[in-house]
Amino acid sequence: WTVPDRASFLWFHQLMDDIFESDQQNVIQIRHFLTSLKEDDRDIGAVLLHHATRAKHHKTNFDIVLGQYSHHQVEVGRPNWEDELESVKIGAKELGCNDCGIFLCGPEKMADAIGEVSFDLSM
Repeated sequence: WTVPDRASFLWFHQLMDDIFESDQQNVIQIRHFLTSLKEDDRDIGAVLLHHATRAKHHKTNFDIVLGQYSHHQVEVGRPNWEDELESVKIGAKELGCNDCGIFLCGPEKMADAIGEVSFDLSM
């Protein structure tokens, strides 16, 4: 899920956790991205904050960005679609699946980017 602000996560946070907990076969991957904040790997403070939030969530399931416990950590910035979809492809293969689906509800520009990466990865 990509959303522009923190408040946008709050209305569906519990729904995403419920979906995660009901996935008995571990086939669903859920990722959240807060796009109004920009990740800048040239800013040492941003890099340290990124690693600190990941470490905190990994140990406790507490998401510092949301300010609450969650199965899924909110990532800051826009997703790297190639990395994200490559992860989906690897996960599907590990489960013995040759095909996987992507649900998208978003702007046309994002759909075009995802479509292009999906096509490239399917070759």
